[in-house]
Amino acid sequence: MGSTPKDPPDHDPEAVAWWRGQTGLTKSDVARQLGVSLSLISMIESGKRNAQPALIESMARVFDCEPDQLKRKDGQPGKRLAVVCDGCSGLWAPDHECPKRRAA
Repeated sequence: MGSTPKDPPDHDPEAVAWWRGQTGLTKSDVARQLGVSLSLISMIESGKRNAQPALIESMARVFDCEPDQLKRKDGQPGKRLAVVCDGCSGLWAPDHECPKRRAA
């Protein structure tokens, strides 16, 4: 289901890692549920391998999220599409201004 490196990849590596973390699943758990290798999941999360659309769909089912939440939005290499906010622990656009941080 995976493929060789693609720049930019079809998925957002940070979003994949974040959604996996939200489920409480380990990389091994995800690999087992998807029927792929642990190595592939690790490389997908690091951006070293591309998650093609079919694998993105499968990951979304495992993470109980929409496939679009795992996909790159802009197609621009190197640009961070989403960041995890330390203030509210949500996945946001890089320009997110956390209301919890402003209140502090």
